[in-house]
Amino acid sequence: MKKGDSHIDWALSLGIFLVYILFLFLFIKPGVREIYEEKNLISIAENNFQKSAVSMVERIPIVLSSSKIELNSNILNGASNSDWAVASIDYQIISSQFSSGNLKAEAGFSTGEIMWLLNSNDFDYSSYSAVVSCTAASPCSSINQVGTSEIIEGVSENKLDYLLSLNSEELKSLWGYPSNAGLNISVIYSSQYNYSAADINYQLGESPLIGVGKIAVKEWKTFLIEDSSILKPIIINIRVWKK
Repeated sequence: MKKGDSHIDWALSLGIFLVYILFLFLFIKPGVREIYEEKNLISIAENNFQKSAVSMVERIPIVLSSSKIELNSNILNGASNSDWAVASIDYQIISSQFSSGNLKAEAGFSTGEIMWLLNSNDFDYSSYSAVVSCTAASPCSSINQVGTSEIIEGVSENKLDYLLSLNSEELKSLWGYPSNAGLNISVIYSSQYNYSAADINYQLGESPLIGVGKIAVKEWKTFLIEDSSILKPIIINIRVWKK
């Protein structure tokens, strides 16, 4: 073998070795794991909690023209029984009947009183269904106009119940939260920051461990929403830490 040939072989071997090393660090990353700052962990947890736990109810005022009312399909816009309900002015949902695209309700209140028409994809109103009979002797007055709607938002217990059913690893996977970081979320039924442990109604994720080092915390006031659109004050507490 000529001397020049050995130099070429050596150069090719070195080149192949360097390409292998470059591939190893770019794609396999031995001994490397992604590092998240605590503020980024808080942001991931908060954004995903808002997406997963918040529900909405559309609330529309209607004026009674009789004690029995009927809302026709053009008002309900292709609704289903589980999406719509009627509530009194103090947010008590009353029994109603959905049929042929129309919603009937027996309000039991005087003409001219205001009630609420409720619409939500996040709550199931079918449990309030009951027979409402419209007869010549006791007619249902048709309502063809409604007031301006408003959207009411808040954390809902049905969504919290689903999140509570997940273990910490399932919750992290759902939210794209790093598995090598700790996560704990408390939902406190209180309007004051000086709450006690008895006020904590939900705890999601895992419990902070003693001696884990720095734990970052974010806490804020918000509302719990019921299917009737009633809002109740609560506090959300998020704790994150590196493992």
